[in-house]
Amino acid sequence: MSVVLKKKESEKINEMNSESVRRINTLHPSLVSPALNIFNECMRMEIPIYIVFGARSTQEQDFMYRFGRTVPGKVLTQHRGGFSAHNYGLALDFCLRFNSSLLTWTEVLDRPYWKSKWVKVIQLFNQQGWTNKVNDPSFEPGHVENLLGHTIGELYEDAKARHNWNKDI
Repeated sequence: MSVVLKKKESEKINEMNSESVRRINTLHPSLVSPALNIFNECMRMEIPIYIVFGARSTQEQDFMYRFGRTVPGKVLTQHRGGFSAHNYGLALDFCLRFNSSLLTWTEVLDRPYWKSKWVKVIQLFNQQGWTNKVNDPSFEPGHVENLLGHTIGELYEDAKARHNWNKDI
């Protein structure tokens, strides 16, 4: 019985790791390799990171933005479509895995062991030029980004010009 449970647990972890890698592969080509290296380093250090989001469309971003505003629930993001680094493949969101549960910042904050793992993930990303915007009013725990030397405004204006966007976001 125990061997069967261990096998199912191992299969679930492998499935979650594959999903994380798939999401990393949605990032801007310049960020895929560094993000995979960080993910692999977390695995080596036995930090059970799980990638929740990589790139997403402006439509997906607008949908998420409605939560906690026009859709009941918690606010999921501070940024409308076009104003998120996710829309350009320059951000990812993560949490930590514990058994079959996913732990967010709120859940690890008062747990020193898990908090130290979370902080280590942030440090690994920071060492590779990513930021978590901890001092920004729009700080979202578990969100890391690398704008590759651009600002969101520049990325938005460039995308707006390339796609002939007529909407005022």
